[in-house]
Amino acid sequence: MKDKKLLATIVVTLVVFGLLMLFIFDSENNVKNEIYETKTSQGEVTIDLTPVKFENGWLYLDIEVNTHTTDLDKFDLTQIAFLEFDGKQIKPLSVSRLSGHHTSGEIVFDLGQEITNFKIKIIGIPDVEERVFEW
Repeated sequence: MKDKKLLATIVVTLVVFGLLMLFIFDSENNVKNEIYETKTSQGEVTIDLTPVKFENGWLYLDIEVNTHTTDLDKFDLTQIAFLEFDGKQIKPLSVSRLSGHHTSGEIVFDLGQEITNFKIKIIGIPDVEERVFEW
């Protein structure tokens, strides 16, 4: 009877430890934390940006855009969004297409490395000519 209780305790301990290690490993690959919080730009068009993860030198961000006054279809983020770090300015590798008045998606930048301090600038969306998001 004692052997079965000991075995059950060991198995439960190993399962809990394994789940904890999975959580820790996943959180190391996910940059959503207090440092990388969602940044919001106000105006006629609100833009929320949230860095999600670094993977293979690529930075992934979630973007959410909302407006009641501007049609978003005419704005191409591949041309008007830039990431700045260490004196470099990089255009997105890929972006979700903006459309309608409420849209969300992803922006991806190929940085070749993981970075901790950076700015993202989006220019030309009314009524704020240059929006700067800084982490």
